[in-house]
Amino acid sequence: MKLSKRIICTSILIILLTSSLGIGFVRNSTAQEPTPKLYIDPPSIIDTSLVPPKNFTVTAKVANVTDLYGIEFRLYWDTTILDLIRVQLTLPWSNYFLAANQTNEAGGWYWLSVTAVPPATSFAGSTTLVTFTFKVTGMGKTLLDLTNTILGDPFANLIPHNVGDGFFSNIPIIPAHLYIQPSSIINPELTPPKNFTVNINIEEANDLYSFDLKLSYNTTILDVAEIEEGPFLKSFGTTTINRMEDNPTTGTVWIAISLVSPAPPASGNGTLAMITFQVAGLGESNLHLYDTTLADKFGGSLLHETSDGYFNNVLLARLYVDPPVIIDPSLTPAQTFTVDVKIANITNLYSYEFKLSYDTSFLNGIGILIYPHPSNETHFTHNIGIDDVNGIAFVNVSYYSPAMPISTIPSIKLATITFQVQTYGFCFLHLYETTLIDNQGLPITHVTSDGFVSVAPPDVAILQVTAEPTLVYPGTTVNVTVVAANLGIFRNESFNVTAYYGSTAIAIVPVIDLPPLTNITLLFSWNTAIVPPDDYVISALASIVPLEQNTTNNFLADGVVHVAAPDVAVLDVIPDFSSVYQGWKINITVIVQNQGLLPITFSVTAYYNETAIGTKNVTDLASNANATLKFLWDTTGIPYCHNQTISAQASIILGEVDIADNVYTSPVKVKIRIVGDVNADGTVNVLDLILVDMAFGSKPGDPNYNMYADVNRDGCINVLDMILVSTHLGESC
Repeated sequence: MKLSKRIICTSILIILLTSSLGIGFVRNSTAQEPTPKLYIDPPSIIDTSLVPPKNFTVTAKVANVTDLYGIEFRLYWDTTILDLIRVQLTLPWSNYFLAANQTNEAGGWYWLSVTAVPPATSFAGSTTLVTFTFKVTGMGKTLLDLTNTILGDPFANLIPHNVGDGFFSNIPIIPAHLYIQPSSIINPELTPPKNFTVNINIEEANDLYSFDLKLSYNTTILDVAEIEEGPFLKSFGTTTINRMEDNPTTGTVWIAISLVSPAPPASGNGTLAMITFQVAGLGESNLHLYDTTLADKFGGSLLHETSDGYFNNVLLARLYVDPPVIIDPSLTPAQTFTVDVKIANITNLYSYEFKLSYDTSFLNGIGILIYPHPSNETHFTHNIGIDDVNGIAFVNVSYYSPAMPISTIPSIKLATITFQVQTYGFCFLHLYETTLIDNQGLPITHVTSDGFVSVAPPDVAILQVTAEPTLVYPGTTVNVTVVAANLGIFRNESFNVTAYYGSTAIAIVPVIDLPPLTNITLLFSWNTAIVPPDDYVISALASIVPLEQNTTNNFLADGVVHVAAPDVAVLDVIPDFSSVYQGWKINITVIVQNQGLLPITFSVTAYYNETAIGTKNVTDLASNANATLKFLWDTTGIPYCHNQTISAQASIILGEVDIADNVYTSPVKVKIRIVGDVNADGTVNVLDLILVDMAFGSKPGDPNYNMYADVNRDGCINVLDMILVSTHLGESC
């Protein structure tokens, strides 16, 4: 909950009172100085190693401030993830008054309200105000949210300032991907005034609550016909459209949409918006995403990446390497292979030049063959060669009259380059410094595509998955160990490893730049608190890396964890006697059993009617074992002449399903007698005195001993018992 205006005004009043003390202050000029700022430092902590119960510290700082004489703010956090365990003040004044220095752990906030007092002078500059030490209690992410901030000068004037919140996460943060779909539209049939539609999509959204983005386009080629909201945010709740407009002069689409509380944040993949364009001309247009903002429910920025789109309704010449990828495990050192350099979608080609680079530590360039077009054409000049020292193949071909220019939509071969494999490895075959000239001597716009060669494909794998323990009750943390490997031989690999119980992901851990032929051991903590009892197969999956061929070893399932339901039961409740005098202390014997598969700790409470007699703890009771508990019941003050129902209840354990037998009521009810009612007829009279007299002088074990004649339970029936009976003569139910 945020601070009310009344609290803010209280802080201003404290500063006003300070200024009324008659101390003269001189305000420093702030002209052309940086804007003051109150902020959390560091602004972001993203560290998967900060797991319970580790600690970390952040500080609240002020910067670029002048004439600072009073401060107030609240700091909020998520109490399911963090506990504030220490606050250390380092205020910039020698004398000050603390109006508030409070921590509310249940509410997840800290409140500071402080003003300097004479003879302290105002502060100017930058400094640390508070150091906060947090203890990590859970997994997740939270804002460290500074709010209701006030900076005041000695005259109780508010000092304008910026505020910088903090952020904490101990779970991997995967950037969302904002992109245009389809990413490329190259279609010469899309002529004016035809329409086409592109989607603005998002992948890996996490806690998304609003977005704001702009998209630029070429106004000579495209017009915007319609902008629509996509279904993604709406699938989570009500939305509001903050911006949805097109500026046809600048070629800018601006879209801003947010969810409306109480809608939950959006996570996953989907379409944020659709834009329908009308074709206005011939040519090309980039569909460029910029000024993009993704925000969570608290307004905090979310990490994301963007990918643009492309439109073209004129054929672009394409110069490319074919095949684009060669991954051939059968290629070994000293063997040769060839690639072609081809051209497609070309009109009036009359001269061409290109260079192709390769890795000389992996390949030897040993030959180039060029192809005239048509095949019997002889009116051309050429300059071709291989610089194997620097790894460059170069081709320069020019036609001259009477040769005809080359025009073709299907691809044709311009050259074939032969390579020899030196050793295992990989490299790109990169086309660069490419030039295409038509028969008028003008350059031809074109695109290029490189090639790739790999001898021994990349391969990542899961080698081992183990879980400990394998038999647990709900709430137990299971440690899952995964051994992942880069089985490739020529490059470092980065990939994600996801551990699962059944089909549910435990967590995703990124592996960064794992060297070839190297293993890595990853640890996952599985909290079973909300997991229903069942048998769960433990597995792990490594994401597929680029160009990987063998993906069967990317997944491994090995081992089962049995999440068992705990079960405790009360088997019997046995009172010592079925009838006692008011004030007697008797034992209630309770027998409990652990009917679950693992040792268990729980508590047992004995009752008469609905009133607790006492509670005892049972610690680490073995499976199928019984425990006998004795409760001493003092009947003092309990109304006599009534039967009391005796029962016992075992506490319900997290995940326990069978709870009916956690309660047991004794079939024996205990009647509370009037003191001295030896014959239990509900009246104390001479008959009871006679019974005491008949047992007078006896003790337990004697044939004439009567337990109820031993009124004071001292083990001997004597005059003291006669006195107790006589003092209650005449009492009756």
